[in-house]
Amino acid sequence: MGNPGAVPGRVEQSSFPSEGHAIDVWVMRPAKSGRFPVLIYNHGSRMGADGQIDAAASTVSSNTAPWPCVRSGTCAVIFPEGRGYGASTGPTLAAGTMFGLS
Repeated sequence: MGNPGAVPGRVEQSSFPSEGHAIDVWVMRPAKSGRFPVLIYNHGSRMGADGQIDAAASTVSSNTAPWPCVRSGTCAVIFPEGRGYGASTGPTLAAGTMFGLS
């Protein structure tokens, strides 16, 4: 019967292309197979205690514990990183170059 101390579910890193850039995506998947509703967590930047945005920091990592809905097998969660954040390529929104801003 598996490891009773193990957390059900897994966290995986992936990427997809977007207008010539690679968008970093973290996916929390339930351990069981099947179809699940998906929650897309479209989050803001990671601001440190000093008020600075840490663009290199990812939202989650492979060490992040899966959320309760993932552990219970009732949903999957996707965390896309914005351009220039985490492992995503391209300019950050803070750089003022997105959406034709300069």
